[in-house]
Amino acid sequence: MERDIFGRLLAIAIKQKVNIGYCLSFPLAPIPPALFSCSGDMLKTDKSTLSKQLTSQIDSENPDKVDIEIIDGFYYMYQIGATLPQTFGKLAELILIKLCAKKAKEVHIVFDRYLKPSIKDCERQNREDDDKIETVQEFTCLMYGIPKCQSVNEGRFIMFNKMYGSKNTNEKFIKNIKGFDSTHILPCWESLKQKILRTIYVNSMWLNATEPNCIQFSAENNGWLIFDGSLKPTWFLGNATPLEVENIILGDSQDDSADNEEDSDVCSDEVDSSDDSESSLESDYE
Repeated sequence: MERDIFGRLLAIAIKQKVNIGYCLSFPLAPIPPALFSCSGDMLKTDKSTLSKQLTSQIDSENPDKVDIEIIDGFYYMYQIGATLPQTFGKLAELILIKLCAKKAKEVHIVFDRYLKPSIKDCERQNREDDDKIETVQEFTCLMYGIPKCQSVNEGRFIMFNKMYGSKNTNEKFIKNIKGFDSTHILPCWESLKQKILRTIYVNSMWLNATEPNCIQFSAENNGWLIFDGSLKPTWFLGNATPLEVENIILGDSQDDSADNEEDSDVCSDEVDSSDDSESSLESDYE
């Protein structure tokens, strides 16, 4: 996939006077470049990045005295890692030794478990709730440095104008936009929606990790599709570009094909006339 295709499509939209805000509500690429690499692999970020960013903005001090210490059981198991004992007895003994080494008067180790019925049951059923959608979109816009914006499509338009808007009336806007890198702009709503569905699906497995069957609903139609027996991410649903832009591109490609055919005919005529001239010369010589 050509990275510059995003800018070229938008350049066409400007030249043909197609609404830019409307165009930016589409992915404008075969693969959402904000979420996937050109090979189709999902872009991944260190999960601790957000936590570090949030904690860097607060001042904290260690307490002088610890009365009660609460330990995340699953995180504790994760820390044991490769040294995990082979029997439950040895595991219990190892955990007990670590807990007794704590200096607090009371130590509680807690393992998460979600029972049914639970308030968590409604989360999947109401994932399309308008308030949640606005919150997710607002949070996504904030991650890209766009405050007070509850629509990623609107955020794309704001970023586009901020990064590539003309500073004066004499500046050629098309020249700037042809170098547009689509990895620097937040995903449109259709792409983000599939990302949210994938997140809900994975989060559901973690919430039910203590259950015999942690998969509570199908991955298909929830941000994933089955291709050649394997799960592949759904990039987006619908068209990648507006039909108006596609028609313009198809029209330009047909014009180019017609020009190439005309050039080919001209070349063919020149070859034929050259052959006739050579035959005439040979006949005169004889």
